[in-house]
Amino acid sequence: MLAWDAFQAPVFPYDEALRLARAVGVDLDKEIVGSLCQKKASNLILWDSAQRAAKSALGSADGSRGMIDALHHAAHQARTRTLEAARELLQRAEVLDDPNLRTAMQAVLEVLPVGPRLQRRRATG
Repeated sequence: MLAWDAFQAPVFPYDEALRLARAVGVDLDKEIVGSLCQKKASNLILWDSAQRAAKSALGSADGSRGMIDALHHAAHQARTRTLEAARELLQRAEVLDDPNLRTAMQAVLEVLPVGPRLQRRRATG
């Protein structure tokens, strides 16, 4: 989420990401690359929930490694099944009522760009 906020794009220079990771005390290569993104040439490419699922890079749906995993599990369920399936997954993982999930969701909503369908709804709503 920090990368989206800082770079406002899913692809950005690796060196810039390394500086950001160091500033917040994260080991970019050990903790981020391969689980949330990939390094390609001199760039990092952030993965969405579908890409992480396809690469078997999702952590536990209970958010024990990070709430981004719970959010990505739910997003993947919503995309491939239904919103109800996503809700049930979060409930089974016992994070549906976790305030940390709500905080993570709010952060995601604040930094990710609004998709075309939601833009149309806002314009007509």
